[in-house]
Amino acid sequence: MNVRNLAIMIHEQAAKYSDRKNALYYKDGEKWTGISWKEFGDRIDNAAKGLLELGVSENELVAIYSGNRPEWTICDYAIMSIKGSTVAIYATNTDE
Repeated sequence: MNVRNLAIMIHEQAAKYSDRKNALYYKDGEKWTGISWKEFGDRIDNAAKGLLELGVSENELVAIYSGNRPEWTICDYAIMSIKGSTVAIYATNTDE
């Protein structure tokens, strides 16, 4: 059975485009900065390993509390990579 999901596909893209420039860009002050496909894949893998070392297991819910930044995306893919589910808590959420 050929299973495909976003976590698998992002790793395939990182491997396929590892020699290309950037997977994503973010604004650092007034300057746009890119993260290469290789670095993007490596950061996802490192974050996934960190989650596993913290004891996160398959089917577990993992919350991300953050504004819009590259680390949010990296963590989301890392959570998917270990078969967890992301629970987004936006910085603008209220107590209610």
